[in-house]
Amino acid sequence: MPDLFPESLEPSSIGLAGAWRFAPIFFAIYPEVDAHSLLLEARHRLVRTLGIRKFSARPAELLHVSVAECGKPARLRQPLELVLRAASGRFSFPAFDIVLETSARFGKDDRACVLVADQATGRAIHGLRNALADAQQPYGLVGDRTVMAPHMTFGYCDGLPEERLPVPTVRFRATAVDLVISNQGYSEHLRVARWPLL
Repeated sequence: MPDLFPESLEPSSIGLAGAWRFAPIFFAIYPEVDAHSLLLEARHRLVRTLGIRKFSARPAELLHVSVAECGKPARLRQPLELVLRAASGRFSFPAFDIVLETSARFGKDDRACVLVADQATGRAIHGLRNALADAQQPYGLVGDRTVMAPHMTFGYCDGLPEERLPVPTVRFRATAVDLVISNQGYSEHLRVARWPLL
């Protein structure tokens, strides 16, 4: 399969609205680089504890907590890039700690090895989803407000346990939410905008 974004189809060339036809666009929280060693250590410990032999690890730069898909267009009066830039000016939400405390398996095939956030983080992420939806709504984008289980995917493997297991907590600070285009199948996230948390 050819690259999703050959030179003529780079997001800078076709714009967000064009990229939307090819790939998911979503908001996510990425840990700062200084938290990577903490997360990689937690992943190594989890893989060892679960006795996993064949593990396909996600690259450190892709470790993130998904927050919400970009709002769906309802009555756009301007190009998507301009709408999102205007929405970012209305957006406001405080910074908060993300605490991951339980291992689980996710996905349609139960192969995603994840750490699930605690309840306080879940409430904060839900508030953030609502704040993102509120910021986009006046500009014709309808954001998702449903409750979700915030988590970070460490990698993929077979034979993960059915039950959720407590793990030593992993904590890092959420200071911004990024707008991302996922180049699926190529382990690439294109971060096209950063909305700071206060």
